[in-house]
Amino acid sequence: MSENDRPNAREFWARGVVTPSPLPSYQLEHQAEYWRVVDDKPTTWRDATEYSNDPLLSDLWRKLLKRAPTHLAQALSGTFVVKRQSWESQAATWASPHHFSGAFIDFNVGFSDATAQFATFFERIRRADANVEQLADDARRMAYVADLWRETGEVFVGDYGFTGDELTPTSIGLSLLGDVWCLAHEAAHRVLGHVEGVRPATVDEFSASIGELAATFEEPGGMELQADALATYLLRGDEPYDPDSQAAFEACFGSHLALGVLKLGDADPENGDADHPPIGRRLAFNAEVQERLTGGAYSQPVRADIEWSTALVEATIVAATAREADAAAAQQNPLPER
Repeated sequence: MSENDRPNAREFWARGVVTPSPLPSYQLEHQAEYWRVVDDKPTTWRDATEYSNDPLLSDLWRKLLKRAPTHLAQALSGTFVVKRQSWESQAATWASPHHFSGAFIDFNVGFSDATAQFATFFERIRRADANVEQLADDARRMAYVADLWRETGEVFVGDYGFTGDELTPTSIGLSLLGDVWCLAHEAAHRVLGHVEGVRPATVDEFSASIGELAATFEEPGGMELQADALATYLLRGDEPYDPDSQAAFEACFGSHLALGVLKLGDADPENGDADHPPIGRRLAFNAEVQERLTGGAYSQPVRADIEWSTALVEATIVAATAREADAAAAQQNPLPER
């Protein structure tokens, strides 16, 4: 990315990130006060809001419904977002025969808090006054968070890396773009009929926008790629090619941020599973979708910045692993005394 591209993206980041009011305290509200467990339906869901058992997720879901085309927003009615402390995946959609009509989306705090930490790292290292020492220290802290998440699947803001006090309104606002894109990805699974027991909606206009890229959905793991693409479509707004479109920028940033965080949390990002393509494949395809759905005016600089940040963390992890290996080898094979 050239220096000429940076101010355009910075202008969006400076003026356009909408933060909730009052600003949520991640380490308190999201880790304690608003926890609801799926097994506690009769007692804890009585106080649930219309869309979620977490007020912040309810706000993000409203944002998604407002951005999505009307008939797709209607198809998503009845979806309930469950914030959970323990879940084996980042998020998942499933149909429910009772309690709520439609489908559930399970949302794991590990993803949300890891995204908040990475957004804070991203904001700090992009500062004009950031020096080499600060950049290296921040990269080490983020590398610790990423390594911890890979091993345990749990990251809590305030416990590791960047503390809750270090999160800023901007970094939280940026992280929410990753959260809402993740919700849009799960919503897309429902719209596309990937959820057993949920009827698919008509997505002709989406297919027309994707064009020949739709052939990609036939390859292994194509349903995930399709949900990635539709997530951006749902969030891009009514005027996706307008260079001043805040909605298109946010869809673009949220997708790159969310996939970048998933890459940092994946111990083996180049190998997928039966349902999910390798994260590298998802990132590459996402870049093509961004160009098609939002134009390159901001998708290119955003992608370059996110990739630079994740590469910095990955390099730090590699360097730390090499140092640990050298230290272990030195203990096993100490140098002979002279």
